[in-house]
Amino acid sequence: MTQDEAQARARRVLGGAESRPLLVTIAGSAGTGKSHWVAGLVREAAALGVAHLWAGFTGCEALFVHASSAPLRPGELRVVSVEEVDRWWSAQTGPALLAVEDLHDASGEALAAVRAWTAAMPGRAVLVLTARREELAEPELIAGPGLRIPARVSVRQVVPTSWGPDRIRAVAHARLGPQRCPGQLLTRLHHLSGGNPQVVVDLLELLETTPDAEPRVPARLAHQTAAHLARIGAAARELVIAAAMLDGPATEAELGTVAGREEAAEPLAEALRSSLLAETDDLRYGFTIPLAAEAVRAALPAPIRRGLHRRVADVLTARTPVPWVHVAGHLRHTGPAPDWIEAVEQAASDPAALENHDAVLDLLRPLLASPEVSEEVRGRLALRLARNALITLPSPRTVAMLRQIAGLPGLSTAVRGEIRLELGLLLHHQFNQREGRAELERAVPEVTGRPDLLVRALAALANPFPVGGTLAEHHAWQRSAAAVSTDPWVVVAAETAATTLAVTSGAPGTARLLRRLRAPQAEFPPRHNEHLARGLTNAAVGAVFAGQVRGARLVLARAGERAAIVQAPFLEHCNTGTHLLLDFVRGEWAGLAERCRQGLSDAGVQVDARLVLLWLALSRGEWSEFENGWAQRGEAGDGFRLVPYELAAAGAYVRHQCARDRRDEAVAAAEAAWRLVREKGIWVWAAQLVPWAVQAWLPDRDRAERAVAEFARGLRGTRSPAAAAALLWCRALLAPAGDAERLYTVAAGLFAGIPFPYAEALTRSAAGDHEDALRIFTRLGASWDCARERSALRALTTRQPPRRKQGRPAYGDELSPREREVATLAGGGMTNRDIARTLHLSPRTVEHHIARAMQKTGVPSRKALC
Repeated sequence: MTQDEAQARARRVLGGAESRPLLVTIAGSAGTGKSHWVAGLVREAAALGVAHLWAGFTGCEALFVHASSAPLRPGELRVVSVEEVDRWWSAQTGPALLAVEDLHDASGEALAAVRAWTAAMPGRAVLVLTARREELAEPELIAGPGLRIPARVSVRQVVPTSWGPDRIRAVAHARLGPQRCPGQLLTRLHHLSGGNPQVVVDLLELLETTPDAEPRVPARLAHQTAAHLARIGAAARELVIAAAMLDGPATEAELGTVAGREEAAEPLAEALRSSLLAETDDLRYGFTIPLAAEAVRAALPAPIRRGLHRRVADVLTARTPVPWVHVAGHLRHTGPAPDWIEAVEQAASDPAALENHDAVLDLLRPLLASPEVSEEVRGRLALRLARNALITLPSPRTVAMLRQIAGLPGLSTAVRGEIRLELGLLLHHQFNQREGRAELERAVPEVTGRPDLLVRALAALANPFPVGGTLAEHHAWQRSAAAVSTDPWVVVAAETAATTLAVTSGAPGTARLLRRLRAPQAEFPPRHNEHLARGLTNAAVGAVFAGQVRGARLVLARAGERAAIVQAPFLEHCNTGTHLLLDFVRGEWAGLAERCRQGLSDAGVQVDARLVLLWLALSRGEWSEFENGWAQRGEAGDGFRLVPYELAAAGAYVRHQCARDRRDEAVAAAEAAWRLVREKGIWVWAAQLVPWAVQAWLPDRDRAERAVAEFARGLRGTRSPAAAAALLWCRALLAPAGDAERLYTVAAGLFAGIPFPYAEALTRSAAGDHEDALRIFTRLGASWDCARERSALRALTTRQPPRRKQGRPAYGDELSPREREVATLAGGGMTNRDIARTLHLSPRTVEHHIARAMQKTGVPSRKALC
């Protein structure tokens, strides 16, 4: 039975819904949440006014720590005897809860008392017994062999469950924040902890104080592991040490070989009973908490470790496939050097090994410093690492390593050029774009003799998304790429770069180009397919921002069909992010915010997730979340790093500041974003910015008119539905009332054709079509916009409402429609003044509605109203 099911059953008994007494037993390893579960049940009993006693054995005497309520506080603790508990239990006539923890520490006399309490359970009572399974004399007998459970007592045995990836992600996000929880870290936390809740919490506590540190063994886990080792026999201990050295699931024979034992069955069974080891799958055995293996290894004297390394390497080399990273790690400590270098070369060329970049980097670091390793070998290993860096979600450590290698003396120009190319691409796409661009430009002359490499460098420089470079410069790089060679692959790569540039800049005929865009094929070399896959992703993003939604969907579908051909985690994440962006534009908002929050920790998804969350927060009046998101955008000092995202976010910020009547801040943000558009020269990307910038500039009509004229000039010769609709929107802002309504309506029709329902609703609202706008906003869930439209409709109503018989409608304890509307906006972080401006009310009226809503709902603060 699960813990939730047991708690629900206990709640029914304590609440009087069931009359049969209930016995709940929980035997689980340390740190699996037994006490946390008991504390929750005690809190429920206290809330119900039910008599309850929460006790636990001290370990040396048959005594209890007692609390009359939960959570425990120092002032509530006292020591009581078994006899006192016995009298309290016997005196219960109504619903009662007795929770007795840590039975593994109880003496024989105390266990006898527990068995007596079970036999004499009062009606409608709940008895909870917990123990550490590995410390029980008989793991299946929580209170010893003499336990007798009367037939009238209902029994539930709870097996504590480990935390899965989703729970760990939620806890990590709450403790560290999504930005500090990349997917690699979350995966590593899940693996190292084995899902043990206490270990996860301890690791997160360490990471709070040392954010960039490698997760290490928490002191609590180290102590528990040492205690478990001390309790088992010498033969079982040897097998546990062997498992620690193998550091992963191993067969009984492999454990016996490393431990030097021919017969391992009995000691292995003892190790399993200790909960240090657990059966994984296919009769393999490993640590229940994998991080505990590190604690065991750290406690081994160096001479013993050295003797075990060679045995482990021999065992691992006999596996198919050979885990070369682990083999090389062990041979590093045993020598001779040639064996170690050969294993490292194998590890660096193994795609599966490169999934764990940090492990490979740990192997390569001593090689770079070793005078025994030739420059040729260093270069060859570096190339193998570099060629996989872009597609395996590397860390900043990879960048540091590639920088170090690129600066090694003695490398050939070709090798150095390829390493510099990979370093430049890595920086350009994931870290520092300006530095990456500089590295790519330096790589161009070094890879001139390699057309396949040269076209990749030139295509990256032609990519317009990153900050830096103008549209004219990107076209120049693209023309250079097209002239590299007539080799079929080079031609395809150049065509991909040309299509991406054409789509992003709004060139005519892009729908045809998107249909013709080459996709990865099974017969192409892997590196070529990776380049084509990246081209698909870039083209899809460009199509979304240009308003070519159908083309973007086509390209993304093609990328999904080819995902099996190009197994690159980073590129898969990029496509996931583009789907978030596309779903916002298309109006598929159900569950979108949660998907974005989950993607905040993943490279390749972050930029899309952050932008979409800004848009959603603004549309829903969640202004506290909007402001937090905008502040986080600049924490790294480079905003969104990609120009169209930066401009779109700036548009949202300008609108937000205008809505809050902060005109100076709105104008400053609009001017900064306008300079970025000018620098890049891709005016199609201004579609998400310019209507709000013009609105901010309207008090200075001359400035607003100059901006609209400049935007129109920038769009000449382009074919972008989004930009064309945005231009009409801007002209409507400047037009007389009659012309404005017509321009807004035409713009709304263009947005409907994209389709971009949110922008369609905004322009329909501006045209005075509030009913249709409200219908769209309601379907999307844009609560702030809905409130604005309802307020506008009320203001437009000229006829008198039907005369009521008397007074206002009676809503009782329920919120009235107006109170609900105000409460939603207040809960999202809007001030009374903001709400008053949105709903055309006085701040005093808003204050009254909020007070009534808090009173009716019983919440302690306005923030809790959401």
